[in-house]
Order: sequence, then structure tokens, then C-alpha cells
Amino acid sequence: MTRTNLRHTVLITLVLCLPGGMLPSAFAGEADVPTGKTLHATTEPDSTDRELQFLGSPYVSANSDVGFTIGFGASFTKGRDLNLTLSTSYSTRGFMSLSLKGEVVTGGARWIREIIVGRYKRRLYAPSGWSPDPYAVATSDRLLVTLAPLWEIRGVEVGPELYMLVADSRDFEGGDGNPWMGPTPGRFRAGSAVTGGVRARWRTMSATRPMHGWLLEGAVRGGVADGETFDKPRPEFALDLRAATALRLSDAFRLYLRGQGTYFEQAPQAVQPFLGGIETLRGQSLERDVGRRVLMSRSQFHYRFAKHWAWPGELAHRIWPLVPPLKLDLELVAFHDMGAVGDPLYDGWQRTRHGYGGGLRWVIPPELVFFFDIARAPDGTLFFYFGGGETL
Repeated sequence: MTRTNLRHTVLITLVLCLPGGMLPSAFAGEADVPTGKTLHATTEPDSTDRELQFLGSPYVSANSDVGFTIGFGASFTKGRDLNLTLSTSYSTRGFMSLSLKGEVVTGGARWIREIIVGRYKRRLYAPSGWSPDPYAVATSDRLLVTLAPLWEIRGVEVGPELYMLVADSRDFEGGDGNPWMGPTPGRFRAGSAVTGGVRARWRTMSATRPMHGWLLEGAVRGGVADGETFDKPRPEFALDLRAATALRLSDAFRLYLRGQGTYFEQAPQAVQPFLGGIETLRGQSLERDVGRRVLMSRSQFHYRFAKHWAWPGELAHRIWPLVPPLKLDLELVAFHDMGAVGDPLYDGWQRTRHGYGGGLRWVIPPELVFFFDIARAPDGTLFFYFGGGETL
């Protein structure tokens, strides 16, 4: 990204208070590369790639699960060697978080870091059938730490990984708002999973806004799981697998496909993976299904119907000269999300969940993206999602 584009990005972000999810995208500096070549084989960096760049901005976002969110995000980048985002947020439905995400290249390794401290309303739903209303609600505190230094070996990034997730809940109440009178559900009791192992990743596309290429990623870990529902700590085994592709069908049409699986052997319910929400399955409530085995997929079709659309930026610039006359790309999106949760507690797999819908993308080239999606389940209600960044 040139210095001029960076200055324009700062101005348009501060003026519009744009969603914080897009902050890493605005600075990634990565271009897609031809299939078959590793990411380090992209174009040579310009002078700004060697300079430390910073962007700080308030932001807003909203969706059916967390309500209206306000926050502040700060992004630090230096070419492809540094891409870190620090953000804090608060929503009208009691969601609060402080997070640090990104990648840093040091000592010949690319360190992947994710640290999230959050408080939110954890809701429980009947595992069978479909119900838009939870039967129990609690305030949950959660700490997630992921750290993995990766070294590139013949085009594949490989290295050790540390994963830690701790959660606990309080202030239980029924779905009707009355005090909870029954025994404490396992999902609301304290639990933790601390594991370490090996992560490997091969990719031929940008990590921020993939236009064409492939991604294969997996991790195998072992460690300890513990919680209030256990009489003593238990040995843990965990497995993560993910595959994704971005296919440029033509200049105007793109197709995204993603498949993902997660496996835990012993994780207590408090820290088990879930299905539902913008990151896993749109059209289903956040954490709709919970279990130690999760399979999910996403198919998303993009049609760009306007390229370098100039008049909105020119009009805004005439009204307020501080706003740069940026050109926009507009895209229509259709998508289908699908997934299922399995657990020995259910003696198998729960019903397969689906979510489908469409949306709109506003793109400030090359990588600044804003989205508005509407989704629903076949037998459910409408959910909406507004924010920044790609939803891939």
C-alpha cells in the first residue's frame, strides 16, 4: 500500500467510524499469487513495506447475535513482517472483549498470535429440533490464547503450537428471564483445555482478501483438560483441519469454498467448540450447538456489478473535502453455510444445520471491505450481519 493510499484509508476510516474487523485488511500488503507458488513469492515490496505504519480508529458493527457494537481498534503493520491488530469493544447485549491478533516475523519464524479476553451472554438451546429461544442464559468470562511460530520448509509453514482456552459463567437465569432453579448446566461450569502440538499451513492466496488460490491448514495437539464436571484432570487430544479455495471464474465472478473440522477427546462443555454465528454458520444463533466434534462448510459466490464506481466518492469529496474521492467496487453475494456437531454425550451427531442468504460488499481497492449479510435457516428466522472484512 502506498503512503497516499494509507493516508486516504486513515481519513475515510476516521470520518465514517468504520467497523474494526477491516483494520487488518487495510494494511495486509499481500497480493494473491498464482496457484502453485507459495505466498513469499509475491511481488517485491515497495518502500512503504519497510516502514512501520499505524492506524487507530473507533468503529461500529452490528448483528443479530451481539446487537450494536462500538469499539476502538489499532493496527500496526510493516510490510509482510508485521500485521497486528489490537481492539476493544462493547455491545448493547453485554458482549465485551479485548483482543490481540496477527502475525509477526522474527528470528526466521512467522509467529501467529491470538489473545482474546471476553465477557458475553452465553445461551443454551435444546440440542434437538430448532428453537429461536434459549432455555438458559448466563454471563460467561473467556480467555483464549493461541501462539504458533512457523518456519517455512519447501513451501509449507510448520512449527509448534500452544492453545489454551479457559471459561467460566455466573448469573444464571432461565430463558424467560427468571432465576435458574435447576442444577447448573455443564456449559455454565468452569472448564479449561491446555494443549500443545504441531501446526502446518500451505497457502497460495492472501490471508486477508483472497482472490485466487488455496489454503490447507492443520494442527495436532495433546495436553490436559479440566473442569468442575471432572473429578480430576484428563489427558486431552485435539485435531484441527481446514481447507479453503478462492476461484476466480472471470473478471466479475468469484467462488469461495471452505471446509473445516475440529476434534477434542475430553474437553469439558465450557470450552467445547460450537456451531452458529457469523464465523461458523450464519442463519443460526451464536453457539446454537455445542460438542467435542464439529464439521462445517461454507460456499460463497461473489458477483462484482460495479468496478471503480467514482461518483459516491466524488460527491462526498465535494461535500467535505477531507474525504478523499475514493472509487468503489460493489459486489452481490450469495452463500450457503452448513455444519453438524457430534459428541458422545449425544450418542452420535446432532442434526445437520443449514444457513443460507445473500448480501452486499462495498470494496475500496485493494483490500478494504465492508459487508451486509442477511441469512436464515430453512425453518428459522432472519439474521443480519454488518461489519468490516471478508466473511470467508
